[in-house]
Amino acid sequence: MVIVTTVYCLANVAYFTVMTKEELLDSDAVGMVFAQLSMGKIAATILPFMIMCSMMGSMNGNIIASSRMYFVSARDGHHLPAIIGMININRYTPMPGIILNVRTYSSLLG
Repeated sequence: MVIVTTVYCLANVAYFTVMTKEELLDSDAVGMVFAQLSMGKIAATILPFMIMCSMMGSMNGNIIASSRMYFVSARDGHHLPAIIGMININRYTPMPGIILNVRTYSSLLG
């Protein structure tokens, strides 16, 4: 927690060092304006790609962790039917947990 707080504070110090108060208040994406001012025009193409990779990695980890939580909960007999605690015999993955996870998140999206 200390590392996260320190990085957050240092990021804010960097923002205020490079950008003016007006630029901060007028910006819709402070990180993007900061990157353009500190790294130049190349940041306009690299930063969105890096954000996309970060989001895809986060989604991948979320799918894996959430489906395993469904699997363990069903396997231990807590809150979920036993069928969700089954594993695919070819891939050794909790396929019913993955399907439940995808169904849950897709229903939340609309």
